[in-house]
Amino acid sequence: MQTIRSRFLTIICGVSLTLSMVFGALAVILVDHDETIIAARTLNGQAAHVYTTLNPIFIQSEDIVHYIGNTIEHEVKDPQELRDKAYRDRLEDKVRRSFYNAISGIDGVQGYYLHYNEDISGTPDGFWYARRNSRYDFTIQPITPVKAYGEKAVNRTNWYYRPLRTKQAQWLEPYINGNNGVRMITYVMPIFVKGQFVAVAGVDIDFNVLCDVVGAMKAYQDGYGFLFKDGQTVYFHPDGKGIEPDFNPDFMILQNGDLLQRSATEQKLIHYEYKGIPMALAFTTFRNGMKLAITAPADEIYAGRRTMIFLVLAITIVVGLGSTILAVKAADRIVRPLQDISAAARRLGRGEYDQHLTYTGHDEIGSLASHMNDTMERMRNYVGAMQKQAYQDELTSVKNVAAYDKKVYDLNQKISAGQAAFAVVMVDLNQLKEVNDRFGHEKGNIALQTLCRAVCRLYKHSPVYRIGGDEFVVILEGEDYDNRDALFQKVQAFERIRDLKAAQPWTQIAASAGMAVYDKNCDATYQAVFNRADARMYEKKQHLAPRS
Repeated sequence: MQTIRSRFLTIICGVSLTLSMVFGALAVILVDHDETIIAARTLNGQAAHVYTTLNPIFIQSEDIVHYIGNTIEHEVKDPQELRDKAYRDRLEDKVRRSFYNAISGIDGVQGYYLHYNEDISGTPDGFWYARRNSRYDFTIQPITPVKAYGEKAVNRTNWYYRPLRTKQAQWLEPYINGNNGVRMITYVMPIFVKGQFVAVAGVDIDFNVLCDVVGAMKAYQDGYGFLFKDGQTVYFHPDGKGIEPDFNPDFMILQNGDLLQRSATEQKLIHYEYKGIPMALAFTTFRNGMKLAITAPADEIYAGRRTMIFLVLAITIVVGLGSTILAVKAADRIVRPLQDISAAARRLGRGEYDQHLTYTGHDEIGSLASHMNDTMERMRNYVGAMQKQAYQDELTSVKNVAAYDKKVYDLNQKISAGQAAFAVVMVDLNQLKEVNDRFGHEKGNIALQTLCRAVCRLYKHSPVYRIGGDEFVVILEGEDYDNRDALFQKVQAFERIRDLKAAQPWTQIAASAGMAVYDKNCDATYQAVFNRADARMYEKKQHLAPRS
């Protein structure tokens, strides 16, 4: 005959083991969910950061070409006027000045041109200016005789015939220009007057500039950036170096068709395999339809998850065994205290780690309550440690891009509520590339750490974020905000050119800095304040840069 005690033991042991397994399973799910969110924020944040650097090149190029095209459509009243060479020359002079003034300040622009319809001009006419890179000025280039080459010479004349066929402005996909051998992408607009085609105007962007920026993208340990259109068309990839006909990476991402149709992954990730390695990527889309992706091996992205799951399972086993042992010893006194413990375990299974058991009896039930309180404390500590690791820059130990994105979101909420009062300090380490090239990346890391420590010492009450390879942002609130001008004067002492010939130049503090203060009358978002600080920093950096 089964006794009441044995029944209690059977029920209590079964409940304890079941709750332990439920707790373990729910904890594993929560850890997996949190790690996935952190990874998505990290990769999407890095893609968005590079997007804000490069996409303005496309937008400004479109605006300039449309302005030039509209100017010609307005100036030319009759297409037959363009048969007069003197008239074309006067029009060219006006357009040339406008083109140059608008285009010269845009990094990445390799050339700009105006080419008349040769059926009207009777001969190749217009202008074409190009430059080697942004350090050089534009120089006049020989006009391409498009009719002589014909429509089949795609690498020489596609910029002329394709918009003529489609009768609309458009971006051409990356190609190697057969007229100067430069790899570029082009935005071109056909110009019509009274329905008759009279000319094309366009801007060439040096594709290598984009590749250099994307090629410098890093994520986790082995992550990288690349440019693509879909799962089968890749414009740049570290393994293929871009635009090589025999490069077929086989990304296996076509099963993510719904996400690929969007302009960005936003807070999601695309999981796929590359060379047999599970990967995850985030992307955003430039104005010309080209997608910027950043990807990393799944093992690196979720490295912390394995450790956390192991710890959760270990804790689950310990809790399960401990609960069973305590149940055996306390079966005669377990009824009422067990109700409290069971309720606490259910809360724990829902991820409510802040509950505390108040039972203080000096017996087995009291011990079980204490163990469960310890377990909740460990879970709070483990989750807190995981979040800290996710929001901390590994090299400098300051906050990283994920923490920065969260802070930006909070500030935008305060701005919307009319409660914001802050300033942004942008600090950029000078000559990091030269230190890396001459003395190695280890010395470059020392230079970054040295600058970071100096900035942290000045801004003791403000968070410091590393948002790029050599870029730091300090967001001033409270005491540092009140003393912002005095503190920034101290930061300006860092503004100098690094003496690369000195002993151990990587220990020198050499940076450029800019500060902007939130103004509720003109700043609708945090980005407006950041842009001013970044522009001021860049202006100082330009003044410090050695002249070639």
